[in-house]
Amino acid sequence: MIANPLFSQLQHALKSWKHKRFRFYLWTMDDLGLAYVATPKVASNIIRSLIRQRQAKVLFNHDEEIKHNEEFKAKLDKKIKRNLRPAQVESLKGDLYLFSFVRNPLARLYSCYRDKVVNAATRRSLCTLSPYGINFGMSFAEFVLRVAEIPDPKANDHFRSLHTFLTYQGKSFVDYVGKIEHFNQDWQPLTERFGLQTPPRDENSRRVSGPKISFIDLPYTRDIVDAAVKRYARDIELYDYGNEIDFLMENIKKKEKI
Repeated sequence: MIANPLFSQLQHALKSWKHKRFRFYLWTMDDLGLAYVATPKVASNIIRSLIRQRQAKVLFNHDEEIKHNEEFKAKLDKKIKRNLRPAQVESLKGDLYLFSFVRNPLARLYSCYRDKVVNAATRRSLCTLSPYGINFGMSFAEFVLRVAEIPDPKANDHFRSLHTFLTYQGKSFVDYVGKIEHFNQDWQPLTERFGLQTPPRDENSRRVSGPKISFIDLPYTRDIVDAAVKRYARDIELYDYGNEIDFLMENIKKKEKI
C-alpha cells in the first residue's frame, strides 16, 4: 500500500499539535538573567541569531560566525533553548526577565502567506500547511478565509494568535513586549538594561516574506479585513493595533470610491 503524503502530513501536524499546544519556547541568557519568548513570524530568526552568537561567545568562547555551522548550533541550542509547559514558565518569573515582540496580526498573516504559500512553492513539492486545507496557488483572500476558520488550539504556530505564546490563564507572563513596527526603538530598553546589542534591522521597515510593502498597501479588501479582525481580535486588543487597522480600512474604502 502506497503511503498518502497528505495523510502523513496531517498525522504529523496533529501529533505536533498535541505535544506543542501547551508549551512555550524560551531562548535564555542565564548570565544576564534574561530570556526571549519566541513568537513565529515576528523577527524571531534575527533575535535567535543574535542570542546564539552572543551565547556562543559566553558559553564556549566561540567568536566565529555560526550561521552555517549546524553541528555547533545544535550543541549550543541544547544549552540555551527551553521547551516549557505553562506552569514551568510561570515558575521562572523573578528568576528570568522575559521579553518578546509582537506584530500587527494582519501584516503577520500576510507574511505567513508569502512565506508558506507563495515563496515555498519554488522550493517544495507540497505545502507544509496542506493539512490545514492550505495549498500552493491559493489566493490571499482564500488563505485568510481558511485561516479564519481554524481556532487557535488547532492552528499552526505560524498563524496562531500571538497572545497564545505570551499569556497563561488569561494573563501575560512576559515582563516586556516590544513591537516589530518600531523595532529599534523598542529594543533600546533591552540595550540600556542588559547591554544587549540591537539586531541589524531597518526600524521603519514592515517586512513581510517578500518585497518590502507598507501596511496600507497589503492586498486586503474589506471582507478579508473583517475576517482577519474577527480571527485576531484578542491580539488586536491586547497589543493595541486597532488604530492601524482602522486606518487600513479607511484607505480601502477610499480606493473603492475611486
